[in-house]
Amino acid sequence: MAPVKGSTARDAVLDQLQALMFAVRGRLHQALREEAGRGAPTLTPLELRLLMGLGRRDSGLTQAELVQRSGRDKAQMTRLLHGLEQRGLVEREPDPADRRRLLLRLTADGRALRDTMEARRRRLVAGLLAGLGDDEVQQLGVLLGRLHDNLGPSADER
Repeated sequence: MAPVKGSTARDAVLDQLQALMFAVRGRLHQALREEAGRGAPTLTPLELRLLMGLGRRDSGLTQAELVQRSGRDKAQMTRLLHGLEQRGLVEREPDPADRRRLLLRLTADGRALRDTMEARRRRLVAGLLAGLGDDEVQQLGVLLGRLHDNLGPSADER
């Protein structure tokens, strides 16, 4: 993406980040539509993110842990989880360590969809980072982390 005429490299960084995130999000939407066309449940990108997050922890997570990790409010998380449960992708089970708590886990269908989408995500990342060496990828990660740190905490994190 070429910088806007008269702007500096520093001015263009936000535009470049936004364009990149828009393109990546578009590819994820496309992948979700393609999988839905193959019979997979229709998911929003936010539902996919929740599915991927649950899939990283086989022991399950509580709804409170998901709220904390996602930055979403309790009501929104309740709606998201209800939709995923209705489609047979997530289930609630009592926590063996504390029967008062419920753990959320992926069902077999949820794990299968997560695995499919994870493979697609890996291909997207590989294409995105093509032509970059390991040192450049590491440097990019450090720089992106610094940009994130520079933002400071969001209003929800304060």
